[in-house]
Amino acid sequence: MTKTLFKKATFALSVFALLFSAPLQARPNTDAVAQLKSLQSQLIQLKERNKNRPPLAYQVFCRKHARECRGGGSSSVRYNKKLIATLYETNRAVNRKIRYRNDRGETWSINTPFGDCEDYALTKRSELIRKGVPASSLRMAVVKTRSGIGHAVLVVRTNRGDLVLDNRRSSIRTRSKTGYKYLKMATANPKKWVSLLLK
Repeated sequence: MTKTLFKKATFALSVFALLFSAPLQARPNTDAVAQLKSLQSQLIQLKERNKNRPPLAYQVFCRKHARECRGGGSSSVRYNKKLIATLYETNRAVNRKIRYRNDRGETWSINTPFGDCEDYALTKRSELIRKGVPASSLRMAVVKTRSGIGHAVLVVRTNRGDLVLDNRRSSIRTRSKTGYKYLKMATANPKKWVSLLLK
């Protein structure tokens, strides 16, 4: 949903609210009311569709780096000692390699010397694919921290549950133990995301 369309729809709803707050004798005709109700319905539908779209900055990243946004292989990976060792090694190495710096604009990058949470997560995903972990088991996710700050992590889907690689810590935790509120996450197809707000 574009910002322009959202603004137009929001303006229309504002007019709708004003019209219905008017005295009865000044109420609009039924055609105008029907049109405004239709706009309201369209806005609700657009908001629902937007819940399941990847973040805009991720979409831009995928247009620039199509190879980094491909799925493939199993949608979950088998939990074993080798996998855990690979996850810990990759998480720590990338956390050390990238120096944290807040993006001035919302730009997602990979293998950058400076970056923020999305850049860490994307780089870890790329490294793990290179090490043989199935691409479709590695899911980008956007969350909110306990203090309400937006954040991004890499989720590894295993046969024993989801594991989270995070630039805020060297340890790897299950998704339920991170303390985060999960907003959206990629599916086995990295270009398709789902809302987790009601899950």
